[in-house]
Amino acid sequence: MSGRVDYAGEGRGFGHLNAYETQLVLQSVSDVSATDQASNYDRKEYSPKPIRFPTGYLRGRVVAPAGRRGVERALRSYQRRLAEHLAKLDKIKRDPGSVQREINNFRGLIQAARDWLSKNP
Repeated sequence: MSGRVDYAGEGRGFGHLNAYETQLVLQSVSDVSATDQASNYDRKEYSPKPIRFPTGYLRGRVVAPAGRRGVERALRSYQRRLAEHLAKLDKIKRDPGSVQREINNFRGLIQAARDWLSKNP
């Protein structure tokens, strides 16, 4: 598989509430072999009921295009957005589930950025 990593830039983003500064765009898949599965077709398996799609996992590390400076900038952005979400949380009267998930996500991103900065002085 090959693709590109898009960087949204300062104050912009991808995904829910523009929460992610980067996204992976899959461009091509190579070295794939196909096999005829017609003999294994099971009518019970293919039905109008929803089924879970296969999940793929990617490994590796992507660093902001500006290197350390970019990670420092991202850290400031995550900290600012975390503060905004914490302020929102106090005002929410209904179920705060999605805001709480965003808060947890920003805390994880902040920790990852701090870890990277400590290992890459």
